[in-house]
Amino acid sequence: MVVRPPVGITEIIRRRFMTPGYTMKFLEGGGDCGRLLRSLDWSESPLGDPAGWPPELRTLAGVMLEAGQGILIVWGPEQITLYNDKYAEMLGARHPRAMGRRFCDVWYEIWDQVEPIISAAYEGRATQMDDIGFEMLRNGYPEETHFSFSYTPVRDEQGSVLGMFCACNELTQRVNAEREVLAQATRLESLFDASPSFMAVLSGPEHRFTLVNASYRALIGHRDPLGMTVREALPDVEGQGFFEMLDQAYATGRAVVGSAAELLIRPAPEAEPERRFLNFIYQPLQTEDQVIGILVVGTDVTDQQAIALQLEKDNAELARRAEETEERLRQAQKMEAVGQLTGGIAHDFNNMLQGIVMPLQLIRKRLERHHDALEHV
Repeated sequence: MVVRPPVGITEIIRRRFMTPGYTMKFLEGGGDCGRLLRSLDWSESPLGDPAGWPPELRTLAGVMLEAGQGILIVWGPEQITLYNDKYAEMLGARHPRAMGRRFCDVWYEIWDQVEPIISAAYEGRATQMDDIGFEMLRNGYPEETHFSFSYTPVRDEQGSVLGMFCACNELTQRVNAEREVLAQATRLESLFDASPSFMAVLSGPEHRFTLVNASYRALIGHRDPLGMTVREALPDVEGQGFFEMLDQAYATGRAVVGSAAELLIRPAPEAEPERRFLNFIYQPLQTEDQVIGILVVGTDVTDQQAIALQLEKDNAELARRAEETEERLRQAQKMEAVGQLTGGIAHDFNNMLQGIVMPLQLIRKRLERHHDALEHV
C-alpha cells in the first residue's frame, strides 16, 4: 500500500483551476464586476492574464464575486485593486475605472489615512475598523463618508504576504440617520426643558424619574430627582393622593387628569410647605401590550386660582352691594308710596275741613253782627 502525503489547499486549487482546458470558472458570475473582470485586457496589468493568477488570488476572486457584501482585494507589490458589485457602490463615479488600478490612485484624496492601514496589512498585521470617517471626492464633490472594514493579510504557503483581503460595509447613511435622530432628540430635549409646563417622565411601576424639565424642578424646590422613585424624591407629597393617581394610571393604562388640584410641597428642604394649585395629566406610556412609564405634564395655576378666588369674593361683594342697593330702592319706593298716600289723605281731609270751616265762618260773621246790634241796644 502506497501512502501518499496530504494534499495541501494550494495543490487542490492548482489541480482544479490549472488543469488543461480550464476556462477561468472562478470569474464566472459576479454581476457587473464579474463581466468587467472577464472583459478587461489584463495583458498590461502587473497581475497578468487571470489564467496565470496564483491560486490564492483565484480563490479570493471567486469568493469576492459571490459575496453579498462589499469585498476588496489589493494584490501584489503594486497593490492592484479588484472588487465586487457591492464595493462598486462605495466607489461612486470611480467605478468602473477603478478596476485593476493601483489602490493609491483609486483613493488618492484619502491616501494619508489609508496608507498606514494598507501598509500594516502588507507587513502582516490585520486591522479592524468599526467606524472610520473619510472626506471623499468619489462623486466629484467633497462628501463625508463612514465605513466599517477589516484589512486581512493574505499569505502564501511560505507565510509571505501576497496582498490584502477586505470585507467592507458603508455606514454613511446609518451615521447620518443616527445624527439626525440625535439632533431631533437634542431639539426635543431643548423644547422639553424650555417648556413653561412642568414635565417629567417616570419609568416602571415604582415611577422612577428618568427625565424632568426646569419647570418641574422649580415646582419641587429645585431638587434633583433623577434615578429616584417619586416616593423617595418627594416624601412631603405622601398622603395627598398624587402617588395613588400615578398607581392608577399605570395599572389601568388610562390617563388621569387633575384640575386645580391642591398640593402642599416644600419649596426648600427646611422650608414650610406651600400651597399650590395644579392642572395636570398623568399619561401612560405604552408598548404594544404593556405600560412602561408615565408622562407627567401640567401647569401651576396657583396665581390664576388666587385671581379666581379674588374674583369670586369680588362678585360676592358686588352681589351683596347690589342687594343692599335694591333694598334701599324698595324702601324709597315704599316711602314714596306712603307720601303719595298721605298727600291724598291730606287733600281729602282738607276738602272735608273746607266743608266744615266755611259754614262756621258764616255763623261767626252772623254772631259778630248780632253782637254789634246788642251793643247798640
